[in-house]
Amino acid sequence: MTSTNMQKGVAAAQARNVREAIGWFRKAVEETPDDPNARAWLGQSLCRAGQRMDGLALLRTAAYDFLPAPPAPTR
Repeated sequence: MTSTNMQKGVAAAQARNVREAIGWFRKAVEETPDDPNARAWLGQSLCRAGQRMDGLALLRTAAYDFLPAPPAPTR
């Protein structure tokens, strides 16, 4: 389920209002910190705003959540 904060953030990002998008995505991350989509959108928005180190850190953590877990080693 997509939160209202995510919906507003996506709308702001699509309207190229990066500062507003960052505000909505921060709220979405606070609301559901385990949601990799919220962290990815916030990371992308931070990168667009010139805050690349913070943005990349969020994108990296979101990417790990999107990737499947590695298979267990076999004997």
